[in-house]
Amino acid sequence: MIGRATSGCYGHSIGKSLALAYVLSGNGDIGTSLEIEILGERRPARVIQESPCDPDNLKLRA
Repeated sequence: MIGRATSGCYGHSIGKSLALAYVLSGNGDIGTSLEIEILGERRPARVIQESPCDPDNLKLRA
Protein backbone atom coordinates (compact mmCIF):
# COMPACT_ATOMS: atom_id res chain seq x y z
CA MET A 1 0.00 0.00 0.00
CA ILE A 2 1.43 3.38 -1.02
CA GLY A 3 -1.42 5.68 -0.06
CA ARG A 4 -4.99 6.20 0.98
CA ALA A 5 -8.03 7.57 -0.82
CA THR A 6 -9.77 10.30 1.14
CA SER A 7 -12.89 10.61 -1.01
CA GLY A 8 -14.37 9.49 -4.27
CA CYS A 9 -17.44 9.76 -6.47
CA TYR A 10 -18.68 9.20 -10.00
CA GLY A 11 -18.17 12.21 -12.29
CA HIS A 12 -21.37 12.17 -14.33
CA SER A 13 -20.25 15.04 -16.57
CA ILE A 14 -17.10 13.14 -17.64
CA GLY A 15 -18.36 9.57 -17.27
CA LYS A 16 -15.57 8.37 -14.98
CA SER A 17 -15.00 7.54 -11.33
CA LEU A 18 -12.81 10.01 -9.46
CA ALA A 19 -10.88 9.71 -6.20
CA LEU A 20 -8.76 12.09 -4.15
CA ALA A 21 -5.85 10.36 -2.47
CA TYR A 22 -2.58 10.84 -0.65
CA VAL A 23 0.30 8.71 -1.95
CA LEU A 24 3.85 8.34 -0.68
CA SER A 25 6.42 10.65 -2.20
CA GLY A 26 7.77 9.38 -5.50
CA ASN A 27 4.53 7.59 -6.45
CA GLY A 28 2.44 10.56 -7.53
CA ASP A 29 4.04 11.64 -10.80
CA ILE A 30 1.52 12.76 -13.42
CA GLY A 31 0.50 9.80 -15.58
CA THR A 32 1.57 7.13 -13.08
CA SER A 33 -0.62 4.02 -13.29
CA LEU A 34 -1.81 2.69 -9.92
CA GLU A 35 -4.49 0.42 -8.51
CA ILE A 36 -7.16 1.46 -6.05
CA GLU A 37 -9.22 -0.94 -3.96
CA ILE A 38 -12.93 -0.10 -3.89
CA LEU A 39 -15.23 -2.31 -1.81
CA GLY A 40 -12.69 -5.13 -1.89
CA GLU A 41 -12.13 -5.00 -5.64
CA ARG A 42 -8.99 -3.60 -7.27
CA ARG A 43 -9.47 -1.13 -10.10
CA PRO A 44 -6.94 0.62 -12.39
CA ALA A 45 -6.20 4.26 -11.58
CA ARG A 46 -4.01 6.99 -13.03
CA VAL A 47 -2.55 10.16 -11.51
CA ILE A 48 -3.88 13.22 -13.34
CA GLN A 49 -2.66 16.81 -13.24
CA GLU A 50 -5.79 18.91 -13.02
CA SER A 51 -9.44 18.52 -12.19
CA PRO A 52 -11.09 16.86 -15.22
CA CYS A 53 -14.42 18.58 -14.49
CA ASP A 54 -13.37 22.25 -14.64
CA PRO A 55 -9.58 22.50 -15.07
CA ASP A 56 -9.65 26.26 -15.70
CA ASN A 57 -11.93 26.90 -12.68
CA LEU A 58 -14.40 28.83 -14.85
CA LYS A 59 -17.62 27.53 -13.28
CA LEU A 60 -16.89 29.25 -9.96
CA ARG A 61 -16.56 32.57 -11.79
CA ALA A 62 -19.76 32.26 -13.85
